Amino acid sequence: MIEKEKPQRAYKAAWLLGLIILLGAVLRLIGIRFGLPMAYHNDEWVLVLATQQFFSGDFNPHNFLYPSFLMYIMYLVERIYFLFFSGRDDLSTLYVICRVTVVMFALATIWATYRLGRKLHDERVGLIAALLLTVSHLHVVNSHFATTDVPLTFFLMVTLWSSLLLLEKRSVKSYIIAGLLLGCTVSIKIPGAVVVVPILTAHLYAVAKTHQLNWLRILRQEWRACRRLLITACGALLLAVLVYLVLHYFEFWARPLLAIIRVELWIKFFDEIALRVHAMAPKLAALVFAGVMLLGYTVKLWWPEFNRILLLFALMLVAFFVTTPYAILDFKAFFHDFLFQMVISQSSWSGMFAEKAPGYITNMTYLRDDFGLVLLLTAGAGVVLGLVKRRIYAVVIFTFAITYYFYIGSWRLMFPRYMVPMLPLLGIWAGFAMVRGVEWLRGKLKHPVVSTSAASLLLALLLVYPGADMFRRSYSFDRYLLKTNTKKLAYDWAIEHLPKQALILREQYTPELELAGYPVHNVNFTFEDSVTVDYVHRHRADYIIVSDKLWKRPVQKDGVLSERKAYADIVNYADLIYHIKPTPQNPGPEIKIFKVKCDSTSAREPVR
Repeated sequence: MIEKEKPQRAYKAAWLLGLIILLGAVLRLIGIRFGLPMAYHNDEWVLVLATQQFFSGDFNPHNFLYPSFLMYIMYLVERIYFLFFSGRDDLSTLYVICRVTVVMFALATIWATYRLGRKLHDERVGLIAALLLTVSHLHVVNSHFATTDVPLTFFLMVTLWSSLLLLEKRSVKSYIIAGLLLGCTVSIKIPGAVVVVPILTAHLYAVAKTHQLNWLRILRQEWRACRRLLITACGALLLAVLVYLVLHYFEFWARPLLAIIRVELWIKFFDEIALRVHAMAPKLAALVFAGVMLLGYTVKLWWPEFNRILLLFALMLVAFFVTTPYAILDFKAFFHDFLFQMVISQSSWSGMFAEKAPGYITNMTYLRDDFGLVLLLTAGAGVVLGLVKRRIYAVVIFTFAITYYFYIGSWRLMFPRYMVPMLPLLGIWAGFAMVRGVEWLRGKLKHPVVSTSAASLLLALLLVYPGADMFRRSYSFDRYLLKTNTKKLAYDWAIEHLPKQALILREQYTPELELAGYPVHNVNFTFEDSVTVDYVHRHRADYIIVSDKLWKRPVQKDGVLSERKAYADIVNYADLIYHIKPTPQNPGPEIKIFKVKCDSTSAREPVR
């Protein structure tokens, strides 16, 4: 009887998963053409314009703010599309194809979440996790953009899956798979490298189990081996001193390096960066010392089958450089952008996060806003239940979550999208807690009607109501995308009223008039208030376009927040000729267009 029920359960689970994925596709495809031909996410152009360039035969992206694997995947999808349809020269078509590629990764992540939840627990947990990810507002929002966060989440999930295979099979093939997936994950986005932590955790556990190593006994023996510990300590101290000296004398080697590879942010803020590096020197030296001591102290645990770890890392490097080949072929550009990203990750993004709490706190509020407090607490209960049972699978997954969360939390850059990789795991933990709660109720309440009613009430409180609220917010976002944005209205007004030969000075989040053939100079008023009247006249600008997405960001100096002088000064040398604010019918940024004054120019009333 039980054997007959298994295929039926699998059949029902497959149908339910199919419906969940279909719902996910609908939520993510509604409004997929929003804003075109303009990009409403500042990172979309990095990938889309790279794919456009690939059609010329130049496969060097010349931009390494992100590795290039996703660019090549998007380009491949575009190539397949254009085998059957036209429109290769249409930028809007390229944007749609790249966005749809991200949607495909989103749907694949829903499937991977189900499989991971089923592997960790059972089909019920997998289905609940897949459903929660499907209606997640944060995941739905970022699935509409041609950016890296959703694809990264997919690769992280399948790489976590490969780490669980190391626990089961421990074959050379499983290490090959894990190494290649790890390299591909890093080639989507560099922070994906933290997934190496669960892989190493799985490896250490599997080695100890295979070789019947008693961790506690080995560690006690190593503690008594004073001579070996002393040698390890000397080596650790030597390396820590070396790290300290390299960082302490940062100016000595950094300036010649910047003469070879110029990074404007590093040059402009060199003294500030040097101070931060000096402050980090003792901390990193202590960290290196502790790390080397730990490696030496536990050498008998990780040394057996160390060759497999070497194989894994070798394949990771191969996968990374095959999918991001110009990291080697154009290493100067790659290193330039890598250094640039190092500075950006520790900046408040032109004051955007100046008033935010530290990342460890702010990122938790993003997760709470997405899942809701009830589901977030339920997920926390699922983590505790999994760790209390001491299941190694739960420990491996938890090592990734905690490492990723605290690594991203150390950044001063705190965009909500950085928490997207946490969503599938939150869904799995919440699903596990719900299933265990239902089983506990049925075990305690013997009467079928009472136990069923209690279980239904529990699921209504923990799943149905929070899930419905998540769906409502995701659907509201889709409806938002179908409305005409203020940026589009400002774009249409500018094309109608501004002369084509006029030079436009514009910043981010404003209409991309270069698409209509206008000469445009892109600026950032928030960058140390660097745009002044002299700057505007030196560049012979005729019009200035700014957005509240930037002018509302405060400037922080010596711990004091204030408004940015560059924006306040605009009215002294330019007239406001157009001003639009968002409304329920036309959401978006508040945009102002100024005409630079000439001696003969008189002030004009703004057009609303």
